[in-house]
Amino acid sequence: MKRILLPVLVLSLVPYFILAFFSYPSTDDFAYANYVLDHGLWAAQGHVYTSWSGRYLATFLLSLNPVAQKWIWGFPLIPLVLLGGFWASLVYFCRKWTVNSLDKTRSLTVATLLFSLTISFMQIPVQAFYWLAGSVTYTFPLILTTLAAGLMVDLFRHGDLTKRQWLFVVLVGPIVVGCNETIMLQWMTGILIFQLFFFLQHRRLSRHLILGTLLSAVGSAVVFLAPGNSVRTSHFEDAHRPFYALYRTVGASIEHFVQFLSPALILFSLLAIVWCLDNKDRLTKTLVAQVPTWIPRTLFALMLFSAFFPAMWAMGGNPPKRVDNTTYYWYLLFWFLNLIHWVHAKPEKFERLRSRWPNLFAPRVLLPLALVSLFLVGNHRHAFTDLAKASKFSSEWKERQVKSEQAALANKGSSLVFSPLKNKPKIIFNEDLTPNPEEWHNMAWAQYFDLGSVRITQ
Repeated sequence: MKRILLPVLVLSLVPYFILAFFSYPSTDDFAYANYVLDHGLWAAQGHVYTSWSGRYLATFLLSLNPVAQKWIWGFPLIPLVLLGGFWASLVYFCRKWTVNSLDKTRSLTVATLLFSLTISFMQIPVQAFYWLAGSVTYTFPLILTTLAAGLMVDLFRHGDLTKRQWLFVVLVGPIVVGCNETIMLQWMTGILIFQLFFFLQHRRLSRHLILGTLLSAVGSAVVFLAPGNSVRTSHFEDAHRPFYALYRTVGASIEHFVQFLSPALILFSLLAIVWCLDNKDRLTKTLVAQVPTWIPRTLFALMLFSAFFPAMWAMGGNPPKRVDNTTYYWYLLFWFLNLIHWVHAKPEKFERLRSRWPNLFAPRVLLPLALVSLFLVGNHRHAFTDLAKASKFSSEWKERQVKSEQAALANKGSSLVFSPLKNKPKIIFNEDLTPNPEEWHNMAWAQYFDLGSVRITQ
């Protein structure tokens, strides 16, 4: 079973890479392209900052997207890079975490399992990898944060980093906080907690960490003070109500804590318990044995708070599902971190449970069930079935594109009516146009292709 685990996990990810070739731009992708085409690259930054959002880094990256460069055919390269980058960042993080306890193959297996679980139980994978505006705003900073977390493990162990590593740690903060407010709050919380942990461990402060924190704080102020924020939040009636946002945050944290549980997560958690009990010597060599109990528990609670409070404050309600993608990723990491920490601290308690219910902790039973549930319950089953729909969906979308380009060449300002898309793969389909030509994403499409209006039939 150990020999087949890694190949099966890799197999679960293959469809996502194939589906990347059929991804397409939508909604904000065209809107940001229009900003650049209308105002130019640099003027577009100021336009968005004053009229919609202070996310300076996300705005800049979205301004460079292939759509803005009239390079739509290159769009699939982005999800391929993001999928590979996310996987690689987890491999790097797990290798740093387990460098003294697991060999490279086992460390790769752990990283691939975490990636497979993450993508399988994301709320909306299309907005994590295949929709440019969502992936640049959330997935890109997650990759950087994961890499930074791996470096923090090195910093904790050795008390110092190389010059290149310090350069990354110092500069990654203002990049991450410039992507969105949720990750901004999570980053600032995490780096402050780590500095406290670093001081308690090494009895000194790090000037490089302080510099990185100050740059991150400056970047956060730039995002927070953007005039465009008030424009965006003016669309929400319950925005900027502090007590309402606080108690709604607590409720959302509890709700999502339960919602994120899945049969696969529970079964793999039981397998993690078994591994910890059978590998106590290896476990003591990981960072878990050296981390005080309050660190992972506090970070887990703060992660949940920071995942929901920004949206509750700015929107007066639950965050969109693309934020839940990010939340689930951190939930998954901290879930296993706290579980392993608990087993390491109280092994006798779990030994008693295993002796009482041996079948519940039998790997030969658990692993097949875990792998079956991973494929049948989450997004993986949709990814495999979407392979049959993807080419038809791509053909429909390209037909619209060609029709729009031909109509604009024949007569700028033409009005087009499309049939609704028939094929809508669950993993890569984001949004269709609407019957209302005044809907903002209909208008973004029409403006991009120099049309008067577009709509779909009822």
